[in-house]
Amino acid sequence: MKGIHSPDDLSSSPRKTSPSISPRISGSPRDLSPLLLQELACMNVREVAARPGVGQIGRPHSDSFKFFRN
Repeated sequence: MKGIHSPDDLSSSPRKTSPSISPRISGSPRDLSPLLLQELACMNVREVAARPGVGQIGRPHSDSFKFFRN
């Protein structure tokens, strides 16, 4: 079952603004439509999830860490 936030739905949606116009968007988020805010939020989540190391909690342990555990 697909939800509203499905990446497939967002990636297939046509873009209404050209890339040259989008950097000019400024001001309060209240000025943007709810659908645009939703799409921007999903794009941000996808960008963060694509970064290496996301999902790891804490610092990485070396192999010697296993030696000291019981």
